[in-house]
Amino acid sequence: MRILNQMGLLNAGRGDNETAMRYLREADQLFKECVAAGKVAPFALRDLVLSVEEWASDNARQKEFESEQILALFYLAQVYGNLDRRDESADCLKETLQRQLTTKQYNVKEWALNCATLSNYYIGIGNYPVARHCLASADKVLTSLLSDSDDEDGSIAKSKADICRCWITYCLDLLRRSASFSERIDDLPYSPSNHFFDLDVSEYESRVPACSARTFDAARALYLAASHHVESAKLFYVLDGHVNDHVDIVQQHSQLFKVLASFESDRDRQCKMHKRRIDMLEELVGRLNRQFYLQLCRQMLFELAEAYNSMVDLKISIAGDTSPSPSSQRAMQKINRLIKKAIGQFDEFVESYRDHKKEFPEAFDDVSLRPVLTAKFCMARLWTKFVVGETARRVENTSKALGLYKEIVDYKRNHPDMPDVFAEEMSVCEEMITLLPIKLAKLTTYSTAN
Repeated sequence: MRILNQMGLLNAGRGDNETAMRYLREADQLFKECVAAGKVAPFALRDLVLSVEEWASDNARQKEFESEQILALFYLAQVYGNLDRRDESADCLKETLQRQLTTKQYNVKEWALNCATLSNYYIGIGNYPVARHCLASADKVLTSLLSDSDDEDGSIAKSKADICRCWITYCLDLLRRSASFSERIDDLPYSPSNHFFDLDVSEYESRVPACSARTFDAARALYLAASHHVESAKLFYVLDGHVNDHVDIVQQHSQLFKVLASFESDRDRQCKMHKRRIDMLEELVGRLNRQFYLQLCRQMLFELAEAYNSMVDLKISIAGDTSPSPSSQRAMQKINRLIKKAIGQFDEFVESYRDHKKEFPEAFDDVSLRPVLTAKFCMARLWTKFVVGETARRVENTSKALGLYKEIVDYKRNHPDMPDVFAEEMSVCEEMITLLPIKLAKLTTYSTAN
């Protein structure tokens, strides 16, 4: 059995996952056949050269035999993952963790992290009760068996932070699915089969919902649970020394606010949530060196622009429900300031693609293409949203919008083989470069007449 495991590991290391799978399956099947036949403590090769007095005890041999089967399952889970057989990979990892608990053969930190990682599979298939059970089990094992006083190298703190990040992913994904009308989820009923680890984790599970959020209060409960884990994760993943991880956590926090806002009916409160996003992202992007963290800065600039854009739409909607007054005039001025901010962030994002010669690439790569075109598209629309009375300003703003729409259409004409990732917006751009010149002509005629 040990040789089968080693052959499986060897072939997996060479990239031959199919062969590795066959060896590891054979090892697992051999164990089950031996157990079925009552042979739970087979002799090892070394026992052939030892005297009877030197043989290991039956319990020791049984423990060693079980350990080899656990390794086979663990390796098989990885091999299935490499073959993109996610269901079988998850089943093997689940069985590995169960066997480790039963035989008490596990490293606490590794078991907890593997269990938390398993939750990602169940999140992906929408089985939130089981995902929560995995995360609660990871918390239970890690916190009950290890204390901070044992953490001389900081590995316990890191493990706790990593599990917190899995909790954040869980809450954010459940919130997103709850908010999406196209992905309305039916809550799975409670079943003992959802709790496949023999652990009492009711205390941990009670802290985080496992059902979809139908109301703002339910969504807020998920947000608060996630927010707690955000702060806990940031205690270890500080910006100094963990830039990528810290930024990822802050971005997830921002997304939590974004999704929570979709459950809020009060538009002023929605604006405040987007403002919280803006504050945390602006503070962070201002502290990063763009020469070394350009991609992270681009991500945050784009998200900042989207947050400002959302506030613009909300403020315009609020203003449309009020009658003209001095306060409404101030509201219009605020809308214009928000539009400038949104355009500024989108423009800064696009400009970040210029090289040292201040030139854009001949063609944007597949990853960057849609974000860049989307930024230009959003800027074009924002230019037409300015609340101005002077005809000259309206002509200027409309001309800038037209120029951006033309840039998008011209890019398509110059790159006919570009990926079809902007088809819907492209049709709008083509329509706008036909309609906006007519609007400009009318504005110019009106300006001349007056």
